[in-house]
Formats: sequence, C-alpha cells, structure tokens
Amino acid sequence: MVTLEAGDLLFVPRGSPHAVENLCATVAVSGNFVDPSNAEEAALHLRDSALVDPGAADLLRQFVEKGFVGSSTTR
Repeated sequence: MVTLEAGDLLFVPRGSPHAVENLCATVAVSGNFVDPSNAEEAALHLRDSALVDPGAADLLRQFVEKGFVGSSTTR
C-alpha cells in the first residue's frame, strides 16, 4: 500500500493491477499514453470498447485517419 501526499505522483506500469482508495475529498488526474510501441494494442482495446462506448469508436477512427494504426485494426 502507498499513501500519496499533495503533489505526489505514482506511475503504474501498463497491465499492473491496482486499486485506489481516496482517504478524503480528492482531485486526481490520470492518463493513458500511446506511442508507436503500444499503438496497435491501444487500437485493439479501443475496438473492443467501441462495442459499448461511441467515444472509443471515434478515437479509433482518428487513430486510423492519422496513420497511427492500419485500417485492419477496425475489423
């Protein structure tokens, strides 16, 4: 278990199971980063998520339009 204080940052590597418990009112910022090393995997995740989330479908379409991944990922 880790307790973070104001201003602290925690990096959670890809695929690492984790849980968060806020001990008080909290504002958190998180992000997922996509670069050439994981673009195909991210696109596959977006394809699966697009079944229930229209926003994922839009983002996947942008990936293809910008050439981050091939159109075969959308099938």
